[in-house]
Amino acid sequence: MARSGAPGTGHLPPYGNFGRCCEPKPVLPVATHTTYTLRNGAEMITVFYDGKCGLCSKEINHYRTIAPSGAFDWQDITESMAGLEQEGVSLADGLRRLHARDAAGELHVGVDAFILMWRQLKRWRVLAVLVALPGIRQIAAFTYEHFADWRFKRLAHCQVAANPGSPS
Repeated sequence: MARSGAPGTGHLPPYGNFGRCCEPKPVLPVATHTTYTLRNGAEMITVFYDGKCGLCSKEINHYRTIAPSGAFDWQDITESMAGLEQEGVSLADGLRRLHARDAAGELHVGVDAFILMWRQLKRWRVLAVLVALPGIRQIAAFTYEHFADWRFKRLAHCQVAANPGSPS
């Protein structure tokens, strides 16, 4: 009597019974939930954004409405720079590009900050995976950097931050 899955029996072995060299790898979730612990014990990502930029505020407000409760600590750097100053980031650099800090204390800037945020947002996870792919990430970063510089040059409050000694 032939065993189920034995050669020549026409039966496939049960899933995972392929021997050591051919065992399937565990399937990992596409986007894992990164956690961040703040002073109140909640786990969050800290996002530093330009609250005086209309486009930035609209985008962040959209993320706020869809974000899981307790997932993010939103810091408008035009109201307080304390968090970014602890990271050694100037006001001008903070206004120029989006910054986000993860649980390990690592600072993500620009496209990497968006990827970090999108991984936590239900319908944005697919975009996070796509934008993080090699090649696409570099194109997205190049595009974001140019847009961020263009936006920074056109906003009066950004120019004041870039040239703090000059008269307004």
